[in-house]
Amino acid sequence: MKFFDALKRSILPNVFIEDIPPEQFNESQNGFKTLIDIFGLKNTSTPNASTAHLFNDIYACVNVLSDDIAKLPIKVYKNNQGDIERLSEHPVQYLLGIRPNEYMTPFTFKKMIVCDVCFSGNFYALKEFDKQGKVIALHPLTSTSTQVVVDENKGVFYYVTI
Repeated sequence: MKFFDALKRSILPNVFIEDIPPEQFNESQNGFKTLIDIFGLKNTSTPNASTAHLFNDIYACVNVLSDDIAKLPIKVYKNNQGDIERLSEHPVQYLLGIRPNEYMTPFTFKKMIVCDVCFSGNFYALKEFDKQGKVIALHPLTSTSTQVVVDENKGVFYYVTI
């Protein structure tokens, strides 16, 4: 028994299992949090939408995923009663495949889309129109600061960015 006590003290030098009150092990408490408390990692936070990018493993996975998706070409198709044709001159083809806005390449824009979706669950872009009403640019909005507002009387929705 002395061997296990010595092993326990070498792994857990400041905290002993006997010193942890029984109410700390109740069923409603998160088991992972209990392990963090036992090992003395009280400053360790668990990942959430606002801190996920701070965790190396999560950031590495999202980085690989977003790089791979951003490399894919964008092709726009139209379905005419079962006959599918490619639209190479479509405005969306130009915006997502050639130039989303004057500051970004298609790769960085698509990478930002995937990163925002992975970290916060949504992606929002502001459409810039010319005088004829055609969309000429897409500007990314901060998804954590953008809120969808629905007007039930008019049946429309819009975005508010703080």
